[in-house]
Amino acid sequence: MNKVLLYQNAQQKLFESVKDKGEAIDKIKEFYEKLGTSLEETVKNYSIRIYFVEILNNDTKNKEVKIISLSTEGTAINEQTAVIWKFKARYKGVSILIQSIDTKDITYNIWEVLEYLLQKENKNIIDDLDFNLDVKPKQKGKYTEKQKLILFFSKKGNWGKLWTYDEAREEMLKEGLSMSGRGIEGERPREFRYDLGYPFITSEQDKDVPDGSFRMDFPFPNQPRNERRNANIHLSKEDWSELLELLKKEPKKLRCYECGLFEGESNKIGQKTKFEKGHLQAHLSGGDVSKENITAICKYCNSEQKDIYNYDIVTGKKVFHIIPFLKNKTYKEKLSALKFLMHHLKKEDVKRIAREILK
Repeated sequence: MNKVLLYQNAQQKLFESVKDKGEAIDKIKEFYEKLGTSLEETVKNYSIRIYFVEILNNDTKNKEVKIISLSTEGTAINEQTAVIWKFKARYKGVSILIQSIDTKDITYNIWEVLEYLLQKENKNIIDDLDFNLDVKPKQKGKYTEKQKLILFFSKKGNWGKLWTYDEAREEMLKEGLSMSGRGIEGERPREFRYDLGYPFITSEQDKDVPDGSFRMDFPFPNQPRNERRNANIHLSKEDWSELLELLKKEPKKLRCYECGLFEGESNKIGQKTKFEKGHLQAHLSGGDVSKENITAICKYCNSEQKDIYNYDIVTGKKVFHIIPFLKNKTYKEKLSALKFLMHHLKKEDVKRIAREILK
């Protein structure tokens, strides 16, 4: 019997037996109708992913599965233009082949289907699992940044250890998986964790991890996931009281400006999202309480901001204030920042500042 697999904002909502793709969509529609809504309405507010899990073989020695992405109408993705992940493994004499055919670099569906096939949690089988994970990208030979991370940390020896960023950069370069921009220290590893659920652990998540280092606990996703969603940069509301009224009547009209979550959804540390009055320009920077400056922001993100940064009114990007930002940093980080500044200032200015401080 085949399966239908439904994710809402990257969280599994349905995994039930079906005969074909048509019944798969019917099951999902029925699921949302029981919740008092519809698939059509849910798609407007949430990121929905539907998969038809075609079980080709599931005997004691050989297991073969194809995971096919479906549209909300039940149409299967075109394999010629798809991203295809291929998972080959052996576990205590059992041969396993799982293919995922999708538009995005999603692998958590593979690992969740694996748990279904073996009826065991991944953390309990990983020591005895010999596997290889490969991908056919949309453009031949051109891996995305997320694909590079997945391929690198799926290799034995690359996960379950403490890395410095320099060590990881060097090793990824050797394997032909070097990343662009800020690379392994940039935004992609953050998405790797929050978007795809991989346990990429830095000092932000575990204080035992030194600054400048990270570790990858497992080669499979096991963290809470939430596909990042964009919030509106401007809200055409007259004042905060009107914003609160909208929140009561139509909660799915507002997202947190910073993280994109709705009121009541679980955030990345497991707390329920609760909105507060936010400002694009903080009071410290001369920001006022006009409607152009007010935005809806959740309590978690608002506490993180703390006058450390503003949002550019035009682009919506963060603009950091260096002094309050550095106040929360360690002595070592402050020393590093000082050295950087001294190398980028005129010598006479450095001497003058030093004399002023040492008076």
